[in-house]
Amino acid sequence: MLTPALQFAVSLVFVYLLLSALSSAIQEIVANLAKWRSNTLETAITSLLGDAGLKDEIYKHPLVKGILRPSWLFTKVERTHQPSYISSAMFAQVLQDLRATQGASLPAATKTVLATVLKGAATADEEKEKIENWFDDAMDNVSGWYKRKANAWLWVISALVCVALNADTISVGKILWNDPTVRAAMSDAEKNYANHKVTEGDAGATTPPEIKDELSRVTKARDSLEKLPVPLGWCEEDCLPDDPRRPPTAAYPMLLTFIGILITVLAVSQGAPFWFDLLQKAVNLRLAGDLPPDSRAQQ
Repeated sequence: MLTPALQFAVSLVFVYLLLSALSSAIQEIVANLAKWRSNTLETAITSLLGDAGLKDEIYKHPLVKGILRPSWLFTKVERTHQPSYISSAMFAQVLQDLRATQGASLPAATKTVLATVLKGAATADEEKEKIENWFDDAMDNVSGWYKRKANAWLWVISALVCVALNADTISVGKILWNDPTVRAAMSDAEKNYANHKVTEGDAGATTPPEIKDELSRVTKARDSLEKLPVPLGWCEEDCLPDDPRRPPTAAYPMLLTFIGILITVLAVSQGAPFWFDLLQKAVNLRLAGDLPPDSRAQQ
């Protein structure tokens, strides 16, 4: 049995988790529509080789064309997406093939770069290993580019979501602190949500999701938020004068609402995985920890 203070904290974490899940799903939809991953990879390969034409040759190679992903939006026509990921082994093999067939016609900038990368390599296998290491090192930096861009957009989307839903931490906190019935209802919802997610295995997903999958996540997160017994959203006519969903008109309530939403934005921008892990630990604490190991299995 959790104390009221801990129950309050866990309930607030659950609210942040659902808002983060909604913001992250919207961010993934934007990333898919704008082709952030594939465009970032193309830019990185062009910069790596020092020539856009050679990058096009790599993308036209049969090995790379074989991993092009068909578009689910255009099932009636032959349309594919550029790859969001190319392994270092494939990149090295394709580049070695182009070097063997087009060695004399390779751009001067690329020749200079390859001469530095392949210095000391005596065999084809050593050349391949050096190219793979070179590509992996470059992709580490590219991952940093993408994460910074994604985090910046997550801040923007989180702010829009929190303002649209009137996700005011101060108002939500007052309800959770003063109403034990609401805290109890939230505790049951937290437990069900955490167990459901573990069963599905969503928290461990690493592959870029499709837009249709993210639309489903948006719908689920929105439905979960609507079921919460806390004041989210705005109202003007169909609510009481003291309803926290009513837009404030005086200066001090406006300031409190601004601060409350800002706190929520800061929390939501941490990302859904952060709050999901925290919720999992809290649920285990609520259940008095994990079960002890079976003594018969030890024997």
